[in-house]
Amino acid sequence: MTLLGEVSLWGALLMAAWTVIVSFGGGMLRRPDLIRSGERATYTTACFTLLAVAGVLSALWTQDFSLRLVASHTSVTLPRPYRLTALWAGASGSLLLWGALLTMVAAIAVFSHRRTQRHLMPWVTGTLGVFSLFVIVALCFGDNPYERLDWALADGRGLMPALQQPLVAIYPPLLYLGLVASVVPCAFAVAALITQHIDAAWIASVRRWSLISWLPLTVGIVLSMRWAYGQADWGGLWSWDAVQNASLVPWLTGTAFLHSLLVQERRGTLGRWNVTLLIVTGLLVMLGAFITRSGAVTSIHAFSRSAVGPWFLGFVIVAAVVAAFFVATRLPQWPMAASEAPVESREGTLLLTSVMLVAIASATLWGTVFPLVSTAVTGKTLTLGMRYFNTINGALGALLLSLAGAAIVRNVLQRRRVAGSQVASIRASDVALASAPPRGRDRRRYGSYLVHTGIIALLCAVAGLPFRTSASGTLKTGETLTAVDAYGHAWTFTSQGLSTGNELNWSVVAVNLSVARDGVPMGLLSSEQREYVDGRGEPIAEPYTTIGLRSSPRQDVYLRLQGAIDKDTATVRVDFNPLMWWVWLGGALMLVGGAVVMWPATHPATQPAKQPTRVRMAVAP
Repeated sequence: MTLLGEVSLWGALLMAAWTVIVSFGGGMLRRPDLIRSGERATYTTACFTLLAVAGVLSALWTQDFSLRLVASHTSVTLPRPYRLTALWAGASGSLLLWGALLTMVAAIAVFSHRRTQRHLMPWVTGTLGVFSLFVIVALCFGDNPYERLDWALADGRGLMPALQQPLVAIYPPLLYLGLVASVVPCAFAVAALITQHIDAAWIASVRRWSLISWLPLTVGIVLSMRWAYGQADWGGLWSWDAVQNASLVPWLTGTAFLHSLLVQERRGTLGRWNVTLLIVTGLLVMLGAFITRSGAVTSIHAFSRSAVGPWFLGFVIVAAVVAAFFVATRLPQWPMAASEAPVESREGTLLLTSVMLVAIASATLWGTVFPLVSTAVTGKTLTLGMRYFNTINGALGALLLSLAGAAIVRNVLQRRRVAGSQVASIRASDVALASAPPRGRDRRRYGSYLVHTGIIALLCAVAGLPFRTSASGTLKTGETLTAVDAYGHAWTFTSQGLSTGNELNWSVVAVNLSVARDGVPMGLLSSEQREYVDGRGEPIAEPYTTIGLRSSPRQDVYLRLQGAIDKDTATVRVDFNPLMWWVWLGGALMLVGGAVVMWPATHPATQPAKQPTRVRMAVAP
């Protein structure tokens, strides 16, 4: 299976190159046979990359230590489920998964639009082929997951302790899926530039794929926050880490597009802004891949320095230059209608929301790449700390929430102006609405309400972080640590002693504390320090700490074992994190709301949406 996977990777390279050549050639020559050939090559590329993934998974499962990827991230004592998740523990394996998801999404996009968007498909297929070809070239010639060692080892180094967590088996593939899916609307934007054609079908396609990208990316970001929150040495759920920001920035621009697209649907304007947002989002995804793989940033998420890092930077630069040329020469000048200009109008609010989200994305991006820029310009690595991110994005976030609040108040006031003669009909409509599930635009509206409610809950929870309190101490069995939380409650933590144990690939020392609040017993909290070892019993990393957590809507009680001094004495730290429970509730609401928006309609909307007329874009001379 390993040999088949390796051969398939090279087959994917040939098919991706063929996709680019015949798709663009078929579009320029208007040759249906070449266009169909490019579409079939897209499907074949996806099949080959999936076989390449299967080959690596087979090597990981059987522990073929002749492969560098297997020897670097697994060991004979590694539990079987984590043998498979080791695929994305290293740079080459994660890039292979990235490429497989990209080619799979490209194949689905081409297949689903092969009849409805015939005039755009050669350019969509060719653009997706360019992205796929680049990633596969980077795999084959830069960071090959099938790279072999000079001789097969008897055992590997093992998987890093922080990656031996259930959440790491879930959120990286979701992040990758959300990021690569955003390339599809980018390809539709490029096709619109080339063909000078935007219509209602184009809007429907990019909206659908933007939502397909937004939902898994949102879930992946929230789950990555939950994983980071469980890392005792991480410092919280979000610390403006460069790799975390690499996924946040495309999410912000993608969310900005979904807001401004509503204006284009209703008024037929903002086409230039929306197409530019789609292209920028696609480029930001590739820039984020460079940040993750260049080794130029320090992060618990980042991979070690990889040969493909400069490749991604070069691709981003070339693609940005080409995109800027098309945007400057082929997009029409679409002035905003006078009715949309005032901030108090609904469309004006949507536009301002989109602009504010782009501003937050820009500030976050600048803070993220500033160390790279400073190194290139001055030779010294300078960073903008958390104070920069919290100050700038805090102010912009407050303005964004104020804007949303003003919009909600305005909508309520407008509803109260309904004339008395309309009350009966409104009540009748409410009864009908209550007796039938929401349809069409109603579903999208209610889903967006849930999403925005989730975002508000999450941001309000983050506002509680400055009120965190903590206490630490060294305890022997029977000794007590006292602390007061932000609500004024008195807590006591009494040591029940230390315990030790051994598992397949780690040994553990744990502390158990009995907890009481204002004298009322609240149960036990436990925290562990695990030392992971390879097959020879040698440590593979520093001891890894698992936290003890007691969560409630008011606050989290967060226990970490900082060290065991002897068999009876331990140093512990307790943190009180207000409102943290609402972060995860907000994430759940965003997930449900996004699913409601994406759920396919089974009945026509009660009032058909007003479709903008087809726009033929004038080419600049």
